[in-house]
Amino acid sequence: MAKTPKQSLITKKTLIRLERERAQRRWLIIGTIVVGILVVGVILYGLIDQYVLVPSKPVAKVGAETITIKDFQWRVRYARMQMIQQYFNNYQMAVFYANDENLTQYFQSILAQTEKQLSDDETQVLLLGSQVLDTMIEEKIIEQEAKKLGITVSDEEVETDLQIAFGYFAHGTPTPLAIPTNAPTSTYSPTQLALVTPLPTESILEETEPLGTQEPTTVSDLSELSPQDISTPTATLTPAPTATEITYEGYQKLKDDLIKNMAKINLTEDRLRYQLYIRNLKDKLIKEITKDVKPEAEMVWARHILVADLETANTVLERLKAGEDFSALADEFSNDSSNNTIGGDTGWFTVGQKDAEYEKVAFNLAIGQISEPIQTVQGFYIIQVLGHEVRPLSYSQYEQLKSTKFNEWLQSKVQSDMVVRYDRWEKVIPTDPTLQEFFQQQQ
Repeated sequence: MAKTPKQSLITKKTLIRLERERAQRRWLIIGTIVVGILVVGVILYGLIDQYVLVPSKPVAKVGAETITIKDFQWRVRYARMQMIQQYFNNYQMAVFYANDENLTQYFQSILAQTEKQLSDDETQVLLLGSQVLDTMIEEKIIEQEAKKLGITVSDEEVETDLQIAFGYFAHGTPTPLAIPTNAPTSTYSPTQLALVTPLPTESILEETEPLGTQEPTTVSDLSELSPQDISTPTATLTPAPTATEITYEGYQKLKDDLIKNMAKINLTEDRLRYQLYIRNLKDKLIKEITKDVKPEAEMVWARHILVADLETANTVLERLKAGEDFSALADEFSNDSSNNTIGGDTGWFTVGQKDAEYEKVAFNLAIGQISEPIQTVQGFYIIQVLGHEVRPLSYSQYEQLKSTKFNEWLQSKVQSDMVVRYDRWEKVIPTDPTLQEFFQQQQ
């Protein structure tokens, strides 16, 4: 009869050992799972941080609104693409005028400047980033102020501007209005008439600048849409004017082609429309901010003699005091070729048109009074004032005055505590797209 195998006895010590081994395996499995979860979590956090959290961080704050890294980086890439397109257009012009040495040098200098601006040089990168951020801050200020004043821009206005930008005129091409001209007249005193024969009357408005009209914006000059005053890419890479009127369908195709060509930097129709929206809003806000600016200003009529050194200036002044003719001395001594043959006559001017020191003296001289030598960067001036009047401004002077007042208002807002810039903007400026990438795509 076979013997029954002897069964080993499981001791308490064995049970403790087995239980300890099971616990160790359990903790090893749990630890492995935890480590795996942590690794996945770190990877996910990195992705979320890179694509969600970081892009949503602000580079600036304007009032209660923020400008995010994502929006800032898009605008920088958009500005770079605009510059690249302008470079391409200038490159084509340089090739076209290759036989003209002067034009070739001109275009080569422009191309070299653009290459420098698009380089990865830290100074150039920071300069472009700063310009873009400044523009975005100004846009926020404009939007917020317009909202306070109840100024709006409708979707229909934006659509009309977008159509015009691509050369489509739903109601026919607008005809510029004729420019009204109005010549200011002055009654000259015996003192003035004894000093000099008055200049011919000037027109208030220049013939070349339409009043109340604006040349239609076309796709080739969408530069006005950009805060950096950089021209916007055309719908095609080769700008070629055509005599064929653009239909609505043609307009849609040009618009779609532009967005397709700019897909690399995520240009959308909404973003394109925003550029037109903000420009239209700015125009309306300028009208409101400058509604009290009068189309007239205090002006001075003067004549001067410009010389290189103080010794010559004193010589001229002594001869004037001795009674010699101002016009004759201007013809003999003045280095200002713009007026030395007409007695040094400057015509009428207002503040901001001359050197600051020159204006300071001229506006405080009495009619007929001759100044002491005035040192400026141009040399030494001797000024004689011929008239003081409040006179109508020319069209361009009036527009410049309004622009100056609006910019002063805007900069006061930019410099106020409503605007906060965060240093991180300097570290997130993209350096793409590049010229090299662009030309590679064209090959």
